[in-house]
Amino acid sequence: MRNLILIILGNIALESAVPLLFTVGGLAGLHLAPLAWLATLPIAIQMAAGSVCSIPFSNFMARYGRRSGFILASIAMVFGGGASAVSIYLNSFPLLLGGHFLIGIAMIGINFLRYAAAESVPKNRAATASSLLLASGIIGVVIGSELYGKGDGLGFDLPFIGIYVIVSVIGGVAVLAFAALEAGLGYSVSSTEDNAGKSSGFSFIAKNRPLLFGITAMVLGHAIMMIVMSPASIASVGYGMDDSETGMLVGVHLVAMFAPGVITGMLISKMGANNIILLGAFLNLVGFLIGLTNETKIVILGAPLIFAGIGWNFMFLGGTHLINSMSDGINKVRVQGASETLLAAASMVFALASGGIYESLGWKGLVFVVTVMTLLTIALLFIRILLTSKFAGKPD
Repeated sequence: MRNLILIILGNIALESAVPLLFTVGGLAGLHLAPLAWLATLPIAIQMAAGSVCSIPFSNFMARYGRRSGFILASIAMVFGGGASAVSIYLNSFPLLLGGHFLIGIAMIGINFLRYAAAESVPKNRAATASSLLLASGIIGVVIGSELYGKGDGLGFDLPFIGIYVIVSVIGGVAVLAFAALEAGLGYSVSSTEDNAGKSSGFSFIAKNRPLLFGITAMVLGHAIMMIVMSPASIASVGYGMDDSETGMLVGVHLVAMFAPGVITGMLISKMGANNIILLGAFLNLVGFLIGLTNETKIVILGAPLIFAGIGWNFMFLGGTHLINSMSDGINKVRVQGASETLLAAASMVFALASGGIYESLGWKGLVFVVTVMTLLTIALLFIRILLTSKFAGKPD
């Protein structure tokens, strides 16, 4: 239990940097970028770090332990925030990109915390531990939102430096939390086992149909959520909403993403991971259909955002449980790395694509696109139900 508490505290610390970074990244990019259309490149680089580094990071923790990995991720946030602050002072866009790449490595650490939470408790409580870890993120989001306004009060003459300094301090706080973890948390993979076989995480997933369907659905759910969330604030302005209404919509969406984690683990234990993933997809569909068929602006925007948040929670934690249910060993390490790579790639690609979809089709056109994606996901899951084999011969 001590390890779980420390993991949750570290997660709250790192998550508190997320609203700061997604707000300041674009603004700092606009401040330094030689061309205006490059303003969002720092955020894209941050996401790209997940695609490049997830597998090496997973292998590093398998060899040296979760504690070392999370300390490394937190230190990356310290240096990433520092480099980004210096980039403002030196007026250096490349240094800003480098800082956000380091911050992206820290974000990888956040993604792996849910696996560590599951490993810190007995197997029968793994789903609940991962769910509580995800639910704790809402505390970090609230703290981060409060911290955003404090950056200007630190006395720096140039903009954004104070916020990046706060990001560095957050990384330092996370280091303290993770340094108190037991060194043996997780499981170690010997160099002999690490080199055994030529199967990558991707090929292992492809060869195990139940795992393939579950992880594919999880990634699709993540992509759908990114498409809906990314242009939401722009769409709210298009519908004539003021700043307070826009902030309320985004806040409710974040609550819908994280708050269900309090009970999702219990639901997985009772219903099974695949059924929870399917339920999440149906919740997505309900919200999108409400948004498409309604003419009230708050419902047109709010229903897709709220239901996409809850649906994402169920699909994300359901897919996580499928991975956590694997036997410990090198294949589990490789699958974790591969799945995080897929999630990071989905975040980067669909966050960027969502702007073009919204610009071309408008909000309702965008909702129609994710409705079609959701129907395809549900069809995929029904095909999964028809499969008689169970991964590793065990029920979900």
